[in-house]
Amino acid sequence: MKETDYAGIDYSGPGSTVNRDAETGIRYGMISQHDLSQWAIDDVYQNGEDLGFLAMKEELKDTLTSAIEKAIEDYGSLPDGVAEETAQAVIDGGEIEYGECQEAGPFAWSEGDYNVQTTSSNELWVFKSPFYTFAQFCSPCVPGAGNLNTYCPDGPKTYCLGHDWFEEGKAPYPVYRVSDDAVILPGE
Repeated sequence: MKETDYAGIDYSGPGSTVNRDAETGIRYGMISQHDLSQWAIDDVYQNGEDLGFLAMKEELKDTLTSAIEKAIEDYGSLPDGVAEETAQAVIDGGEIEYGECQEAGPFAWSEGDYNVQTTSSNELWVFKSPFYTFAQFCSPCVPGAGNLNTYCPDGPKTYCLGHDWFEEGKAPYPVYRVSDDAVILPGE
C-alpha cells in the first residue's frame, strides 16, 4: 500500500456527484482484490449475486416474452402481462445456465452497512461501508472515486473496508467510522 500527500485530480469535475454517495458525499472506493484476505473475497463470490447471470436471465425472459407474443398474435391475443409471467415461469422452472461464451460476474455483495461489487480487473468497488478513510483520487478511468491502494491524508473521504477484511486484521490505511468520525483501531 502506498501513501502520498498528493490527492490527485478529481476527474469528475467541480460539483460532480459521480462516484459519490449522494446522501453522505463520501466517495466510492476501489481496492485491488489481491490486497484483501482470501476468505473475504471468497465470501463476496460465494454469497454475492452474479449480476451477469441476472442480466442474462432478464435478456432470456425478454426473448421468451417476445416469442410467446409473436406465436399467439396470429391466433388472438393474451391478457396484459401473461406472456411475461409465462416466460418468467419457464425460467424459474428450468435449469438455466450460462452459455459457453459467457463469464460469471460481476458479483454484488451486501451485508449490514456494506455494499461492494467486483470488477473484471480484480478490483472491488466499495459503494457503502460503515467506515471511511482518506484516499488519493482514482485515474480518469474511475472519475471521482478514491483509490484505496493509495492513502492520502489530504484526499477525499472515501468509503473503505474495515480491518477484518485484511489478512493480518489491520487495514493498510486509517479507518474512521462514518456515524461519528471516530478512529477505529484493529480488533475494535
